[in-house]
Amino acid sequence: MVLRRLPAHVDRIRFTAVCSHWRAAPMAGPMPPPPQLLALPDGTVYSVPLSEPFHFPRCAGYTDACANWLVFFSGDDSDDVIILKDPFSDATLALPPLSRNCVGNRPFKAKDAKNLTMDKLMFCSPRLVAAIVQSRGATWIAVCCPGLDSWWSVSIPSNDDDYQRPWFADIVFHDDKLYALDHYQGFLYSVDLQSKGDHPWISRIRRVLDSHVRIPGKGDGRVSVGSNAAMETMYLVESCGDLLMVLRGMFGVVRSSITRRQPGLVDVDGRNQFQVFRADFARSRWTEVSTLGDDQVLFLRRRCCRLVRLSPEQMPGDSIVFMENDDDIRDCYDEESSSSCSVYSMKYGSVSTLLPAVQRQAPLSWSDIPLELAGLVLRCLDSHVDRVRFAAVCPQWRVAAREIPLPPPLPLLALPDGTVYSLPGRRPFHVPACSGYTEACGGNWLLFSGEDGCFLRDPFSNATVTLPALSRVRIRFVGGGLGTAWEERHCAKSLTVRQVKFCTPHLIAARVTFQGTPRVAVCQPGAFSWWSMHLDDQSPIFLNITFHHGNLYALDHCGGALFSMDASIDHNTGDPWISRVRRVIDGSGDAENVIAPDYATFKRRFLVELHGRILMMERVMHHRLNRAGSFGIVSRAWKNEFEVFEANFEQSQWSKVTTIGDDQVLFLRSQCCRFVCVSQYKMLGDQIFFLGNGVKDDMGNGDEDANWYCEERLGPCRVYDMRDSKVSDPLPTVPWTHAFALATWLSPQGLN
Repeated sequence: MVLRRLPAHVDRIRFTAVCSHWRAAPMAGPMPPPPQLLALPDGTVYSVPLSEPFHFPRCAGYTDACANWLVFFSGDDSDDVIILKDPFSDATLALPPLSRNCVGNRPFKAKDAKNLTMDKLMFCSPRLVAAIVQSRGATWIAVCCPGLDSWWSVSIPSNDDDYQRPWFADIVFHDDKLYALDHYQGFLYSVDLQSKGDHPWISRIRRVLDSHVRIPGKGDGRVSVGSNAAMETMYLVESCGDLLMVLRGMFGVVRSSITRRQPGLVDVDGRNQFQVFRADFARSRWTEVSTLGDDQVLFLRRRCCRLVRLSPEQMPGDSIVFMENDDDIRDCYDEESSSSCSVYSMKYGSVSTLLPAVQRQAPLSWSDIPLELAGLVLRCLDSHVDRVRFAAVCPQWRVAAREIPLPPPLPLLALPDGTVYSLPGRRPFHVPACSGYTEACGGNWLLFSGEDGCFLRDPFSNATVTLPALSRVRIRFVGGGLGTAWEERHCAKSLTVRQVKFCTPHLIAARVTFQGTPRVAVCQPGAFSWWSMHLDDQSPIFLNITFHHGNLYALDHCGGALFSMDASIDHNTGDPWISRVRRVIDGSGDAENVIAPDYATFKRRFLVELHGRILMMERVMHHRLNRAGSFGIVSRAWKNEFEVFEANFEQSQWSKVTTIGDDQVLFLRSQCCRFVCVSQYKMLGDQIFFLGNGVKDDMGNGDEDANWYCEERLGPCRVYDMRDSKVSDPLPTVPWTHAFALATWLSPQGLN
């Protein structure tokens, strides 16, 4: 398992060098192919995607490359013997010198044979090696059988009156056939081979694809000093049984004149453009493709191209790794040009640096990380705090944090003194904008109350919503001997807010205490609005509210009966008011609390929305009494149990469910409950995060947990697993204080 997580070939070698048991690990099963190594003629080798080089003596002194075979010979003389060597196995293969050649049945002229130079070598099979050679301003295709006594068979296409003689840019061995690519037109030629004894020879070179391809914006090819230039390089690559052509365009400004024989000098501005085409032999044309594959990385070099399947952990797929200064255009570059190796993303069309510059290395910066790589890192951060810290690194990362779509982060646990906990298991930090809140309102809204009124504030965006003062109350009496009547009150102590629900920009609902009894009130934002409250002689005791599908619902403390509340608009004042309250689901009638001489059982119910459904969460807490028969002090709950019920409106009843979903986690609090999908995080689902203590008296009076618990060390929140009913602590244990009685979950939505 460890070995499979090592992407680099070098790391795998180091792994096997530890001991004999580790050396035998690669034999246990097939390994995914490692990324390519980048070797330099001085023996320096880079392990992609790491940037620190190492020295490989077997690579030192090579003059050309042919896949894993390196080419060695002493100089430019055509009489030199050519040696292929595999630096890993140290296997060698001898080839005849270029001077041993023939064109058809006759050898090259002596003066031409001396001028032969090799452009590219292709190891096709143990019996066939092919090459592109140059002589007197023309390119030729040459083939031979390995061995010092062999000959090179050299040929060019037959005369074609329609097109000029091709200049071969690349060759490839595909489906047991040899193909060559013309640099001028992008034509593809098939090289037909026959055998004379043990020696292969070229019987014919014919054009099989004749569609033109070129980089957009290249113009007619005529350039002058000071003008913009677009240079093309073409490559042939095999991919999963297909033959691909990769067209690379490089852009810059001409510094010296460019001719056929004198490439000149170009200031390259770093812009690179790639197009990929697939050979369509049936229609004799190149067909453009937009992707290499999400798990494919193309390592591009005119001397050797290879498409490798890599996992996202090894390297982002659908990418092209290329040399900034490829050797067939090296004369067009300044010696102090940019990095030696870069990556082109087919998905984003962007170029990033893979390895540091060989000639001149600029100091690395965090901002140099590619945007797509920054996005991968950012998506792994489940905490809002870590995402904020990520965005603070540099302007480029700040842009990435704003523009890249992200899954919602895990909620934060906030206390009224400004202390905030970031899950899972991190140290607390301070958010001044949270200090002083008196209640929570779900999402990011916190309620602040003062002598001048109350308001909601988002501590992340600092947005505020002003609410009417709690003394501005309109009460609608319904039933009894009064019939229906309205009463306005201007008493500062009329209402005490217990829960606030931000329903819409024009409707705020709250669970309030009026004359010692929990009720529901509604208002619209604005300091001059009024709170409207429905009151009748049969009003239930509401302990939890939620807004679902445009309707307001409230839960009765007695057995969990569910009520629907219709909100209407007063056309005279524009304020909302509750026009009707009706029971939609009956309660169970079970006792809420059980008090015995040595133990107590408390039951709390919560309303939650999940995927268009209303759920009732029922939490049962079992306590041991420290003082028998007293409500003054009880111990921490020694057992917590949860049951989940779904509202079945058709049958007017609660239906029990055994799971909330393998990818769902519920963050539970009487003032605000929130489901979060955790499938993208390394976190188990089907769990409930809840505060360690949490009861009120039957009327909902008093701060949650006030005067009920002895001070002991416990976690500020706990986790209940629906699968095995076990409870754990996700945060470090801290001394319990009454600040936790008003703790709330915050759900930041984005980075500003």
